[in-house]
Amino acid sequence: MLALMLSAANGAYSVNAGTVTKLGADIVQLDHLLRSYGPEATEARAKGKKVPAKKKTAANKETSAKRKSATRGKKKV
Repeated sequence: MLALMLSAANGAYSVNAGTVTKLGADIVQLDHLLRSYGPEATEARAKGKKVPAKKKTAANKETSAKRKSATRGKKKV
Protein backbone atom coordinates (compact mmCIF):
# COMPACT_ATOMS: atom_id res chain seq x y z
CA MET A 1 0.00 0.00 0.00
CA LEU A 2 2.81 2.38 0.86
CA ALA A 3 4.48 1.67 -2.47
CA LEU A 4 1.30 2.64 -4.32
CA MET A 5 1.03 5.88 -2.38
CA LEU A 6 4.66 6.73 -3.07
CA SER A 7 4.26 5.88 -6.73
CA ALA A 8 1.21 8.14 -7.04
CA ALA A 9 2.99 10.97 -5.24
CA ASN A 10 6.04 10.58 -7.45
CA GLY A 11 3.87 10.65 -10.56
CA ALA A 12 2.11 13.81 -9.44
CA TYR A 13 5.44 15.43 -8.60
CA SER A 14 6.88 14.53 -12.00
CA VAL A 15 3.91 16.03 -13.83
CA ASN A 16 4.10 19.23 -11.79
CA ALA A 17 7.87 19.50 -12.20
CA GLY A 18 7.51 19.14 -15.96
CA THR A 19 4.84 21.83 -16.06
CA VAL A 20 6.96 24.23 -14.01
CA THR A 21 9.96 23.61 -16.26
CA LYS A 22 7.90 24.25 -19.40
CA LEU A 23 6.42 27.45 -17.99
CA GLY A 24 9.87 28.68 -17.00
CA ALA A 25 11.18 28.06 -20.50
CA ASP A 26 8.15 29.85 -21.98
CA ILE A 27 8.77 32.88 -19.76
CA VAL A 28 12.41 33.05 -20.82
CA GLN A 29 11.41 32.78 -24.50
CA LEU A 30 8.85 35.55 -24.12
CA ASP A 31 11.43 37.77 -22.43
CA HIS A 32 13.87 37.22 -25.31
CA LEU A 33 11.15 38.01 -27.84
CA LEU A 34 10.18 41.20 -26.03
CA ARG A 35 13.84 42.21 -25.79
CA SER A 36 14.02 42.13 -29.59
CA TYR A 37 11.35 44.86 -29.70
CA GLY A 38 13.73 47.23 -27.93
CA PRO A 39 12.92 49.99 -25.45
CA GLU A 40 9.23 49.96 -26.36
CA ALA A 41 8.86 46.60 -24.61
CA THR A 42 10.74 47.49 -21.42
CA GLU A 43 7.57 48.01 -19.40
CA ALA A 44 6.06 44.72 -20.58
CA ARG A 45 9.28 42.88 -19.73
CA ALA A 46 9.31 44.39 -16.23
CA LYS A 47 5.70 43.36 -15.64
CA GLY A 48 6.40 39.89 -17.02
CA LYS A 49 9.22 39.38 -14.55
CA LYS A 50 6.92 40.13 -11.61
CA VAL A 51 4.28 37.54 -12.54
CA PRO A 52 6.26 34.38 -11.63
CA ALA A 53 7.10 35.78 -8.19
CA LYS A 54 3.42 36.56 -7.55
CA LYS A 55 2.39 33.09 -8.72
CA LYS A 56 5.03 31.47 -6.51
CA THR A 57 3.80 33.40 -3.48
CA ALA A 58 0.19 32.43 -4.21
CA ALA A 59 1.16 28.77 -4.69
CA ASN A 60 3.10 28.76 -1.41
CA LYS A 61 0.11 30.21 0.44
CA GLU A 62 -2.20 27.63 -1.12
CA THR A 63 0.15 24.78 -0.19
CA SER A 64 0.41 26.05 3.38
CA ALA A 65 -3.37 26.28 3.67
CA LYS A 66 -3.76 22.72 2.36
CA ARG A 67 -1.19 21.44 4.85
CA LYS A 68 -2.91 23.20 7.73
CA SER A 69 -6.33 21.86 6.76
CA ALA A 70 -4.90 18.35 6.34
CA THR A 71 -3.43 18.40 9.84
CA ARG A 72 -6.57 19.74 11.53
CA GLY A 73 -8.48 17.13 13.36
CA LYS A 74 -5.52 14.77 13.53
CA LYS A 75 -4.50 13.81 17.03
CA LYS A 76 -0.88 14.03 17.99
CA VAL A 77 0.60 10.74 19.07
